[in-house]
Amino acid sequence: MDSQAAATPEEIWTQAFLRVQRAIDVPTVWMAMEAARPLALEGNHLIVGMAPSDQYLRVNLQTHEYATAIDDALAAVAGRPLALHVIEGFAIESYHEQQALEAVAAIEAQAPRSASRPEVQRPEPSVSPHRPEPARPAPSQSTSAFQAPRSQVDESVEVIPSWDRLNERLTTGFKRMPLARYPHGQAAFLLHAVKMISATMDLVMDAPFGQADPIQERNLAKCIERLGVTVSLDPLFISLELIRYRREMGRDIGFIPQS
Repeated sequence: MDSQAAATPEEIWTQAFLRVQRAIDVPTVWMAMEAARPLALEGNHLIVGMAPSDQYLRVNLQTHEYATAIDDALAAVAGRPLALHVIEGFAIESYHEQQALEAVAAIEAQAPRSASRPEVQRPEPSVSPHRPEPARPAPSQSTSAFQAPRSQVDESVEVIPSWDRLNERLTTGFKRMPLARYPHGQAAFLLHAVKMISATMDLVMDAPFGQADPIQERNLAKCIERLGVTVSLDPLFISLELIRYRREMGRDIGFIPQS
């Protein structure tokens, strides 16, 4: 059996590459797999590294159709479910450190806001008995609903503190979803994926309007585009659904202008 012959990450990757070559006639996918170096087996993941100069090939390993074929080949060779995880560089220690940091960030993100950010009772300013208290301005009526305080939290949504891990989770999650072949199953997955994207936005894009990090904005756009490929939908439609959800949850929408 393949699982007996291929015990090391290198052997699994080599045999999986031969299977993918027979299944997918796309030279860029072959180039990406040749550029990736197998590093370790971590649970149900095969970790491969890619040099910074080869990162432009990475999308060929993470697009839904190709990622599914690669994961299927890995599972066939290993004799058990196995999914691909791509990192930049070849230091597995850095991967472990990043995993630990992300685990801590996820725990902190799931903690109640009241525990992590206690409310501080500010004393009222003293008013001289000889001077009338100045009138306080009325609250502005121009504030949009989607700029409301982040008071609503969907506890059912897993917080993924990394765009790469989120992209991987969405791709593998759709592939393993029992009803993915049906329109209603795809719609259910899309709604859940939008919630996961929103949760990651809250964690890594928590900046006032007008001060957003361009890198994070690009990462968000790439995530939406890859999800569009996965569920065969226009990224614009997914963006509209994301905006609608965040407005309902009282979240800021930092990547669109105020109306």
